[in-house]
Amino acid sequence: MVYFTRVDRFKLLEEKVLRIDEQLITFNRKRLSKEIIDSVVFNILPDTRFLGEGVAKIAYLIKFGKRPFVLKIVKQKSRMKAYLYPYLLSGKTPQERNRYFVKHYFASEYCILQRFGTKMDESDSAQIAQYQLLKKKFKRKLYDIRPVNLVVDLGKVKIIDALVSGHPTKNTVYEYADFNLNLTKVNK
Repeated sequence: MVYFTRVDRFKLLEEKVLRIDEQLITFNRKRLSKEIIDSVVFNILPDTRFLGEGVAKIAYLIKFGKRPFVLKIVKQKSRMKAYLYPYLLSGKTPQERNRYFVKHYFASEYCILQRFGTKMDESDSAQIAQYQLLKKKFKRKLYDIRPVNLVVDLGKVKIIDALVSGHPTKNTVYEYADFNLNLTKVNK
């Protein structure tokens, strides 16, 4: 299932990421190991470089033409929507969301393809000021907005990872209404 796709220029890259997704689905496991994910990714995208691993996802650097991308793969399919919530809640349109978050090009069941940005320089006062504004803007909506989870993209400090403040109640289910990522809240 593809949650969204926006850019036609990267169809070839999108097809490769979808192939990665399809192969990961065939393993039919509750949680995938790094070794399984590595074997699939490096088989389909051999020029990929490993960037890092967190508790629930692994990041890879992909060069496509001259442009670098970050491919994030979640180890559990059920965690994917949790990583998309902050991005979705940050604005109603893709333009609003991309103002605060690094641009998301594609998301599927296991994979998120994002623009690559450079790490934030904590000694640069202009970047620190942008960081403080981001933290203030999303004070009640998101947490874990800290320099480690921020990058500089096109001269602006943007969020690469964040978590939603509070968790949805057991009676609330979030669903994707369409491929433009309009998040709808459905009460059961």
